[in-house]
Amino acid sequence: MSTSFAEHQGIGKALASLTLTVADLQSLHSSYMPFIKEGGIFVPTTQPFELHDEVVLQLRLVEESKKLTIAGRVVWLSSGMGHRGTKPGVGIQFMGENRTRIRQFIEELLGELLKQPPANPAY
Repeated sequence: MSTSFAEHQGIGKALASLTLTVADLQSLHSSYMPFIKEGGIFVPTTQPFELHDEVVLQLRLVEESKKLTIAGRVVWLSSGMGHRGTKPGVGIQFMGENRTRIRQFIEELLGELLKQPPANPAY
């Protein structure tokens, strides 16, 4: 069992684990949050989170046959009560030593899609 930095410091809060499976590039485009510094992604969830909670995200990209493990921090909270009918969830900012490579990888996959806003953003 691994513990977080907070637990090592006696603060006592374990890292939450989230999973997001993305079927195709359009879905990735709808979930990706390029306006978050270092990149981020929206994860639908009903789990209660607070801003700055640290998480571990398992991101599965079906179309690319890839599974990424991403350290992150909650920087966006959505109750799901938005006017567009969005789902409840959290925006996760990429953290850790691989954050730049993860952002670059996702942005390379999205390519030209990044030049336009998503038709139906998940957030």
